[in-house]
Amino acid sequence: MDLKNITIPSEPVNVGEQSFNVHGIGVQTIAALLQMHPQVVESLFDLLMGDEDVSEKFQPDNIATLVLQYRDFFADMIALSAHEKESGDVVRQLPVGVQINALTAIYKLTLDSVGGVKKLLPLLVETVKAANTSMKAITA
Repeated sequence: MDLKNITIPSEPVNVGEQSFNVHGIGVQTIAALLQMHPQVVESLFDLLMGDEDVSEKFQPDNIATLVLQYRDFFADMIALSAHEKESGDVVRQLPVGVQINALTAIYKLTLDSVGGVKKLLPLLVETVKAANTSMKAITA
């Protein structure tokens, strides 16, 4: 099978009678978010590296708190996941429930591909460390 024939998994997110599709987060999305929101990525990285159980912090029940704290970051994440980078302003206008539903779908799509949060986090931490080091070298 050719790569060009693979269907990228997605989930619809309902907005009233309309909907849009979101996809799991990939390296390109992480890199774009790092460029768009370097301070937020650093804060989330610090959160990941804290003493508490990280898997608890990123459960769907706790996403609402993170969304409210980092609303611009997560709006851009949703737009990027929908493959509509320029639609962050539209996402910012969506009701918080729709945003949380989108993030929950993104969370599921991203984690299902790697086998869960405990397997993803070490990969994500190393990716963010490498990207953060690269960004600091570029901006220095």
